[in-house]
Amino acid sequence: MSLSLRLVALAATAVLPGLAAAEGNRLTLACAPLAPADAGSEETAPLPASPGFLLAPVKTYRAGAGEIQATGPDGGPFAGVTASHTGPFAWTAGTVLNTLTVEGTTADGRTLVFWHRLDQAQAAVPPAGQLVKLICEVS
Repeated sequence: MSLSLRLVALAATAVLPGLAAAEGNRLTLACAPLAPADAGSEETAPLPASPGFLLAPVKTYRAGAGEIQATGPDGGPFAGVTASHTGPFAWTAGTVLNTLTVEGTTADGRTLVFWHRLDQAQAAVPPAGQLVKLICEVS
């Protein structure tokens, strides 16, 4: 085996664990708002009482950054992106840009998450978004 072929084989084995890890890093979040959501404008879609999310890696690097598929209250899966294994996660469902940002954990192990929704088709200038603080069970 030539030296260049060995180097290619070594590089491939170094990359495989990161790709394999990406396959199993799905996040399922079962959430509830910490406080009632504001009524918002008439153009703002109502929020579900118990939003749930499934975030699945599609093509991510070892640190988790890359492409994901996101399923949420608006359906899915939708193509999205993430900056790491723990987010922030962003995807567009129709005209609504969704972003989930992990804030931290509670004493009982649940996860605090900010969910921001921005309907990019609003007539309002600038468009108004919704920011909801969620408490989530992660599996």
